[in-house]
Amino acid sequence: MLGVQLSRETSPEALLGPVGVLFSSSGNLESALDKLTQYLSLWQSHTINHVERGLSRSEVVYQIADDAIWPRKQDATFSLMCLYLFIGGVLGRPWRPLEVHFEHPAPPEAERIRAAFGVPVLFDQDTNRLIFNTSLLSRSLVPQSRELAPVIERHLKDLAASVNDGSSTLINSISFIVASKLGKMDVSLEDVARELGMSVRTLQRRLGEEGVSFREMLREQRQRLAEGLIADRVMPVTTIAGMLGYTESTALSRAFRHWTGHSPREYARTAARQS
Repeated sequence: MLGVQLSRETSPEALLGPVGVLFSSSGNLESALDKLTQYLSLWQSHTINHVERGLSRSEVVYQIADDAIWPRKQDATFSLMCLYLFIGGVLGRPWRPLEVHFEHPAPPEAERIRAAFGVPVLFDQDTNRLIFNTSLLSRSLVPQSRELAPVIERHLKDLAASVNDGSSTLINSISFIVASKLGKMDVSLEDVARELGMSVRTLQRRLGEEGVSFREMLREQRQRLAEGLIADRVMPVTTIAGMLGYTESTALSRAFRHWTGHSPREYARTAARQS
């Protein structure tokens, strides 16, 4: 039951970073699930995520594509329970899927898992899926703070495009992990190594082979996000500084001038003239 317990202690924003923000800021459930499945593969590599729409029943499919990844059972339970709770959160009311399917055999705690979902839960299926009424897809969501959504989605699209720009899979994965965690927690080499399922020493060696350092990648993602937020003028510099891990806005201003040659205010004015 570890997956169920952990899922109740998180939120879309905390677990999925910018992808979670887009999920919570969507206008209806169909849009929210589209955003989730479109960008989740960047956050969780080696996974298959998609929505299958039917006339009366639809489903969200989730599966780990790499057989070497373990433990699959806990991951599937955690992921589908999170999705179930997240959907209830954005709908603003309790809800129930029609069925839940898992690809692994029924574990000893199967009845407790069924009780947690409150619907039929089937095991030994061809994949992991959450099945629900198609009518829910058009349901409007509880209004959320949406001013950051366009900036964040543009940032995610830039990262998605970089997957095909010749950069290594490792660099793309690290970039997305760092960008996703900024503003949520301190981002360390140890955190990223844990996300990638490798030791710190192995990650350092791999980065050395790529000719980059973790510090450089962290700075690059801070700069990219800062430039987008400041250019769009959706929040004060003090708020942006806190999101990026700076204790005060003056520290961000100094760093920003070093990166761009301009103060945040000058950069925002220039961006407004060019828009």
